Amino acid sequence: MENNKLKEPPQEEQEKPAETSSQRKSHLLDALDVSNWLGYENIAKNLPFIIFLACLGILYIFNQYAAEKNQRNIDQLQKNIEQLQWQYKSEKAAFEDSLMQSNLETRVARLGLEIPDAPPQPLRK
Repeated sequence: MENNKLKEPPQEEQEKPAETSSQRKSHLLDALDVSNWLGYENIAKNLPFIIFLACLGILYIFNQYAAEKNQRNIDQLQKNIEQLQWQYKSEKAAFEDSLMQSNLETRVARLGLEIPDAPPQPLRK
């Protein structure tokens, strides 16, 4: 227990003097000074980044163009699918209508055939 010692309280940090509003404004204006950014050295130093941004812009434009083209193709294909669905439904309805017994009777009567009144007789050996 002899090794235990009382911790000393941490020393309080000295407060920094508050910046005045004029100091803040001058610091902000120095940060926004465009003449510092447009120097030859800064442009040469940041040229790879500028080229990268240009490539990203070109890629973005190409991606937008490709997406719009794909959307136009999708819309056209959906219209074609709807037309084919309606055509299929109308063909199916016409086919089912032709298979009705009343329609069959009229088509068979044109050929000179009649539907027998008596049921069919089974053939025996």
